[in-house]
Amino acid sequence: MEQVEVQRSNKCLNILFFGASWSRKGGPMAVQILDRLRERTQAHLHIVGPRDIAASGPHLTPHGPLDKSTKESITRFANLCGACDIMLLPTRADCAPIAPAEVAGFGLPTMIADVGGCRDTVLEGESGWVMPHGATANDWASKVYDLWSTGELRSARAAARHAANRVFNWRRSVGKIVEAG
Repeated sequence: MEQVEVQRSNKCLNILFFGASWSRKGGPMAVQILDRLRERTQAHLHIVGPRDIAASGPHLTPHGPLDKSTKESITRFANLCGACDIMLLPTRADCAPIAPAEVAGFGLPTMIADVGGCRDTVLEGESGWVMPHGATANDWASKVYDLWSTGELRSARAAARHAANRVFNWRRSVGKIVEAG
């Protein structure tokens, strides 16, 4: 996979999809959401995780898997998070993905499906938004477009980073475990 430099833009909505399991994590739905968004504005989908995807086009960039144990991959991931406006995770089946907390640490809010424990991985309106199970691509696109067009996505970046520092961190997690023990 070639490394692609992503630039933040006020004219193009840059969306991150992050998940190795393309179908289960909702990759096909993310492409449908992109298509609906492109009916309203310029939008581009950056895909991290899967080696092969069953989608292609000029508005999709597959970045492949990132090994976050290397400095180079962490830098690439941080750059992607910094250049994107939102992460979409329209997952069809999941327990409690860690990706929303990871991207929030880089100031990127997440929109996630309300399945399994996904609701607990974002702070509604702060580090992201939860979409009802069964919401359509049109529902997702409408919500993303409303957040984009009102400027709420831009202001959500600081809130996502604050939530990550305040809630989604190891010190707090270990404290909760010790407290429960």
